[in-house]
Amino acid sequence: GKLSAALDGSEGPEHALFDIGARQAGFTLSGAKATTILAGGCPLDLDHKAFPVNGAARTLYAKAEITLTRDGEEAFYVEALRSFLPYLLGHMRHAARGAP
Repeated sequence: GKLSAALDGSEGPEHALFDIGARQAGFTLSGAKATTILAGGCPLDLDHKAFPVNGAARTLYAKAEITLTRDGEEAFYVEALRSFLPYLLGHMRHAARGAP
C-alpha cells in the first residue's frame, strides 16, 4: 500500500508492516437467553441500566478477551481474536444448556 511504498528506501529506523485486519472475528448472540449466556462467563453487569443498547466494552468471557457491544435489548455482538472463537462458542453452548 501507500504506507509501505512511502517507507521503502527511507532513511531512519527499520520498519515492519503487518496486515492484522483478519485477526478478529465476531458473531451476534441474540434471543431471550443471550444475557444469561453471557453472564455465565462475563464479569460485566449486563443489566440494561449498566450496559444499555449501543454500549460497548472490552472485557473477558471466561479466559478470552472480547469486545462486547449491545445491539438491542436481547442482542449482543461479540468480537475476539479469530483463534478464540471455537473456545468462546463451546463455552457459550455449555452455558446455554444450563440457562433457564
